[in-house]
Amino acid sequence: MYQDFTLRISERIQHDEEFYSPDDYLKVAREIFRDYHTECNLEIPKWFSEHRFDDYNERGKKIWRELFISNRDAFDVRNDNTIYVRTEVLGKKTKREREEINNYLPTESILEDNTVLILDKKIFMDFIGEKPLRGFWRRWVGR
Repeated sequence: MYQDFTLRISERIQHDEEFYSPDDYLKVAREIFRDYHTECNLEIPKWFSEHRFDDYNERGKKIWRELFISNRDAFDVRNDNTIYVRTEVLGKKTKREREEINNYLPTESILEDNTVLILDKKIFMDFIGEKPLRGFWRRWVGR
């Protein structure tokens, strides 16, 4: 199987076809294994991934969403499309702890990360899956 797989990759290279994707290194491998199943008249298993799974990004979304929901006082949501985050309220007191948690944020969401963490409100809310004035937000209006 390994020989056949490498042969199929080499054929793609020889015919100037896509043999890797910088955004998804396993894309071509998934295509080849899908072909194996088709050629052998086998059903593709339910667990077979059809797309890239970005567990690091998914973990970051979950972490920041939980921090946002459970530590509302640490997030100063402002009307100027920013969110000031008091990381010490989140329990992140050392510089290393702050850097570690901030690394899970999308880079484009961080407006400032010096003495205070300032986030772009729209990008951050999209990242954690929250919409202003819906669900969670209604509970905090007027606080």
